[in-house]
Amino acid sequence: MKKSIFTIAATLALAVVVVPSFADDKSDIKALYGKLTVAMKARSADGIMKLGTKDFTMTEKGQTMDAK
Repeated sequence: MKKSIFTIAATLALAVVVVPSFADDKSDIKALYGKLTVAMKARSADGIMKLGTKDFTMTEKGQTMDAK
């Protein structure tokens, strides 16, 4: 389970960098990274998931997961 939480968090972090249209400027991106860092250090899956979008999907090892 720890590995999948890390994978989801890493994917969310990458999405923030790759798709800058979600953030207006550099300060917004830094704020999201700050929130992600706090959630990861606290090992808060809920905190990490709150930073994602409702239509988030991820496929790993043939299994597709969503934000639910």
